[in-house]
Amino acid sequence: MNDAALLVVDDNEDNRYTLVQRLKRQGYTNLATATNGREALELLATRSFDLVLLDVTMPEMNGYEVLERVKADPRLRQLPVIMISALDQIDSVVRCIELGAEDYLAKPFNPTLLKARVGATLEKKRLRDEIDAYLSRMERELEWARRIQLGMVPERFPAPTVEQPVDLYGTLLPARQVGGDLFDFFWRDDHRLCMVIADVSDKGAAAALFMARTKTLVRMVGTLLVDAEGQLAAPDDVVARVNQELCRDNGEGMFVTLVLGELDVRTLRLRYCIAGHHPPYVIDAGGGLVRLDDSRGKALGIRPTFAYATAEHMLAPGDTVVFYTDGITEAEDSQGTLFGDERLQEALRFQTGADARNRVQTVIERVRAFAAGAPQSDDIAALAARLTGGPYPGPLRDVADVAIANQASELARVSRQLDETGALWRLPADVLADLHLALDEVLTNVVSYAYGDDAVRQVAVRIQLHDEVVRAIIEDDGKPFDPFTVAPPDRTPPLHERKVGGLGIHFVRQLMTRVAYERDGNTNRTTLDRTFRQRQPTGVGA
Repeated sequence: MNDAALLVVDDNEDNRYTLVQRLKRQGYTNLATATNGREALELLATRSFDLVLLDVTMPEMNGYEVLERVKADPRLRQLPVIMISALDQIDSVVRCIELGAEDYLAKPFNPTLLKARVGATLEKKRLRDEIDAYLSRMERELEWARRIQLGMVPERFPAPTVEQPVDLYGTLLPARQVGGDLFDFFWRDDHRLCMVIADVSDKGAAAALFMARTKTLVRMVGTLLVDAEGQLAAPDDVVARVNQELCRDNGEGMFVTLVLGELDVRTLRLRYCIAGHHPPYVIDAGGGLVRLDDSRGKALGIRPTFAYATAEHMLAPGDTVVFYTDGITEAEDSQGTLFGDERLQEALRFQTGADARNRVQTVIERVRAFAAGAPQSDDIAALAARLTGGPYPGPLRDVADVAIANQASELARVSRQLDETGALWRLPADVLADLHLALDEVLTNVVSYAYGDDAVRQVAVRIQLHDEVVRAIIEDDGKPFDPFTVAPPDRTPPLHERKVGGLGIHFVRQLMTRVAYERDGNTNRTTLDRTFRQRQPTGVGA
């Protein structure tokens, strides 16, 4: 490193000359001198040096002051400085070392010590420069990896539509440059939204790569895997298949916890599978909070034979589902206190009717305020999905209308119309039977209790066929009454001790995929939805 740039600072001309000459004899040619501290600082501000040899005792600005200025300057902080001091100034040498000097030389200069200490200092600088360059390169590569990883989670969140009435927002905050948390969403078909949140064991580059593998598998299996009837596989089957694939070639023994949810916007049914992860929360339009069933399967990537289960939860317009990773609940403040479930629940309840973005951002803001500057110890991911409307049963294909008088004898007309319509539309027998029972129960209630006089009134029944939903709409102008607010009957006492009533509506709830009531002006409107699967065509080429 004889081409190294050296700066000699000494107010004594003889000392400067002697030191420069000896350095030249040792092969150093890129030399500069300064006669005092101010001149030295001016040179350091305009030129780049590899080493400074700095005298302690100088007028105007002594060596201590120059050294303090150098170490206080971020640009010069790593510049090595060898202090020059007389043999009887050992206390000042100690002070210089404490201020950050690399080494010292005593006057008069010993050629052997000069060569050894200058050479050793420059070698340490060379090694330090190589390490700094390596770390800088690693920082750049990790920053690129961070950008690539963040690019793997959704950055654009489509606005809700009538057909897909879901407001979505998610965020990912790695604790390091890259991490192992994941959120994702995609439409399995035109009416089934798949949402996933996951947390890979460990952090850093290995976790990020395992996360990328998990995301790819979930998307691939979630869109391609079908059951024996040719329908898209249930969430537990998707998770089981992803687990099998993650167990392959997993010599490092990494694993991932996960929640996979499927929201059908035609029925508002949320089906979900939990694999060792925290259960999601559902916030209703009024701010009520429900934690979904937390019966969990095992994490993915441990054993390929693990079995999983699908649970269900019915949503309503205005409901929000929030998925999250434990980087939120396990965030710590400076005292080591955890953010915890209670603070998370409070944050989720904070904004009644908030959209998905505000739900997530409120939680993140609460976590940051709680941490109050404490370092983030774990990756954070959150995903919120808010139903803005629905259910959307799919494109309307056919309609059948029948109007009856509010008399029990008229119910047979609805039954005949339903049979004719069912045959025309080729409805499955079980769907048709369920609709018969549900319509008979609801219409019997209307005919029997909606009117308080003997006047003949009209009750309208409309049956609609959507892609995979049969919808029956009953409208009457009787007294306002929501039958679905009636509490389910107590079925625990013996049959002869039970109270009469309520059982029919209970069966309607069980038979139908969705039931709803609304009062529109002077009209009662009751809606019954029954979903079914259309069988795939069979035969050659099917």
